[in-house]
Amino acid sequence: MGCAEGYTTALVRELFHAQVAGTDLSAQVCRLANNLYGLDTQPSDIHHLPFGNKAYDVVLCSETIEHVTDYRQAITELLRVTKKTLVITVPHEPLHIVEHNRSTGVIAGHIHAFDLKSLDYLKEQGYSVVSKKLLSPFIKLFGVLVEAAPKTVHDNSKFPKWIISTYNSLLPFLQKLLGVRSLALLLHLDGFLCKILGAYEGIVFTVTKDPSSLKSSGSVSAQTMIHFSIPLYYLKK
Repeated sequence: MGCAEGYTTALVRELFHAQVAGTDLSAQVCRLANNLYGLDTQPSDIHHLPFGNKAYDVVLCSETIEHVTDYRQAITELLRVTKKTLVITVPHEPLHIVEHNRSTGVIAGHIHAFDLKSLDYLKEQGYSVVSKKLLSPFIKLFGVLVEAAPKTVHDNSKFPKWIISTYNSLLPFLQKLLGVRSLALLLHLDGFLCKILGAYEGIVFTVTKDPSSLKSSGSVSAQTMIHFSIPLYYLKK
């Protein structure tokens, strides 16, 4: 749900060799997802999904319900079409930002705030709910270094020109020293920093109807995720 141009949907297909489908409120991005990745997509309203009960073994709703009118109704619909497990990711941000978005009507703004216990109400309905912290703010600097890509100076840049210039001059060294392995390490380090330092900017919720359906072991290669990329796509003039 909220497949946008199809990147995450296609990534799931690549990682798990699964049959996948995507849906989004925008018919335009659904067509784009089909063109880019050959995905089975259709537009829909998350509050009234056009799918049957238990239509999909696993449903992924990533960075979506913070935008919708009624997130509880949206989750009810997502659970209706889920046979086994629903996975939801949301941002974790200060309440004043969300309140500002609501009061000013920011386009595509986040109008709901979430914490680790936001979906605990589902436990009363018999679901198993596990929440996990993501996106430690302390890892951002490491991410910029590992990326080792040229930076440009903007008027609203947080860094002075000399820092950006120095960073760009060090790129040949950074590109040799760092790389895919370092980025893979950061993915594992993120969870550690969130746990030890406490601060986090994202949450993943796993809502399970049948706990026995969860795998007790196994993992996805970080390198596989990193190497997955969007295909070349040319827009007609």
